[in-house]
Amino acid sequence: MAIALRLIRIKQVNTNTVTFQPDGGTDGQPLGVNTGDNINWNNMTNSPLQLQVLSITKAGVPQPLTQLFQGISLLPGSGSNPTFNVDKSISGTVITYCCIKPTQQQHQIVVDPPAPRPKSGGARPKSGGARPKGGGPRPKSGGARPKGGGPRPKSGGARPKGGGPRPKVGGPRPKGGGPRPK
Repeated sequence: MAIALRLIRIKQVNTNTVTFQPDGGTDGQPLGVNTGDNINWNNMTNSPLQLQVLSITKAGVPQPLTQLFQGISLLPGSGSNPTFNVDKSISGTVITYCCIKPTQQQHQIVVDPPAPRPKSGGARPKSGGARPKGGGPRPKSGGARPKGGGPRPKSGGARPKGGGPRPKVGGPRPKGGGPRPK
């Protein structure tokens, strides 16, 4: 797996609030990273900033707080130095952090986010062919049902409008019985 450099921009909203914008994301959107990635914060404010970790959770369970990136100070208009390397000890965690001052806005880093699960089933073929597992019963053969519901027509021709008997195959019988003409 290739190591990536992930960038988080810290922007001033007002005197007491900053916002965190991950590269390619929107303000406040969590940053998803993989083990081995490097994170760099870019302070786009006019004030020096320092980061603090508020919580670390793994599968919703709180983990012991470690110093992680507490030592990273951000001068106005500059990037973090050093960058933060995501090591395997924090794999599968969600890290919630903020600036020491101002503390109004929090941000999250999701380490090794789970891969999206494929949707079950899939599109059912329109006719013939194999069906996806769990796709349900196949449609019955025999043609479309008449309007208004009712039973399916039996082979041998459609019923005339208004109901009534089906026409006989081979034409009408001659009077007096006997075999049908060919």
